[in-house]
Amino acid sequence: MSSSSRTPNLSLNQWSLNDKPQMEDMNRDNLFIDAVVSAHIGDEVPHLTFGEHEKLTKRIVFSEYFGTNAPSNSFTLDINPIFVIVFAVSRPLCEYSSGNVISYFSMASSTTASPGISISGNTVTVKNSEDVSPVSLNKVGITYCIAAFA
Repeated sequence: MSSSSRTPNLSLNQWSLNDKPQMEDMNRDNLFIDAVVSAHIGDEVPHLTFGEHEKLTKRIVFSEYFGTNAPSNSFTLDINPIFVIVFAVSRPLCEYSSGNVISYFSMASSTTASPGISISGNTVTVKNSEDVSPVSLNKVGITYCIAAFA
């Protein structure tokens, strides 16, 4: 005789003193437990809310843009970054030209920034400047990369 009752959650056999345990019942219970535990162990995020999962998996954004020569250019990201790096692709971080050292690299945090870049919410703004420390983060003909970290 199989068990006279079952557990409330997994419906596993639960025997009383008068029941005769059957090997088939035990094997079925063991296979069921093995499948449930294996699925749980294999699930990388079993106990996270959707918001927590989003926060952990959407923390870095990489993007590129092409310079337009406008004095500034703004980009809206899918995250609210706390740190951003912008640099020209296939260019040195800075180069000497016409008596000036021109920077093709800049970074910003949520509290401070080097020249040529700023963060406001999920928007990153880059600039060209011709002042004492020239910054070229939007020159036409140059591809730039944005690395943003939330």
